[in-house]
Amino acid sequence: MFESLANNLVNWLLVAPILVCFAGSFIGGTVVTLVFATFAGSAGIPWWPILAGAFLGNYCSDMAWFALARSRLADRFRNSRYFLEQGERIERLRSNYRTRDWLFFIAIKFAYGLRIAQILLLGAAHFAWRRFLKLDGLAVLVINSAAVMAGWMFGRGVTRYLDLFENTGTFASLLVLLVMAYFAAKWLINRYISRRQ
Repeated sequence: MFESLANNLVNWLLVAPILVCFAGSFIGGTVVTLVFATFAGSAGIPWWPILAGAFLGNYCSDMAWFALARSRLADRFRNSRYFLEQGERIERLRSNYRTRDWLFFIAIKFAYGLRIAQILLLGAAHFAWRRFLKLDGLAVLVINSAAVMAGWMFGRGVTRYLDLFENTGTFASLLVLLVMAYFAAKWLINRYISRRQ
């Protein structure tokens, strides 16, 4: 079952790599991008369409989450009693974002599971759209470049390693046959030469 799923994924990546990576990273994020890049590397698909699709998918996903967090529905939720009691903490987080936002944007992308929480918090704090798009674009490019290149190089490396040892069985069989022939010849020589002397 896994093999057929992997074959289907490779076929989809061969046909439309940007579209497949867009959908995968929009829904599943960086982990899916890493898996897709590994399969692409092993299938010999270039890395740049994987990176382009993953970047666009993650960037669009981030924009959707940010828009949701800035919506009126989210404002009503934030005006609930629980969030009003947390006002001091939220204000501390807002000031933290304002002082080190570019570094925080990039660093939080590498903390698995916090990517969406960061975006929701920024939306709730009514972070400026323009600044969000710039910083998030940079952060998404950095995390996707790291994931795609790591996965793609791993896939290429494994494939080349397996190709290198493709004929290992043949070489091992030949080596065993030569060792057996050597010992058989030695035994025959010792047996017949030692009897004649």
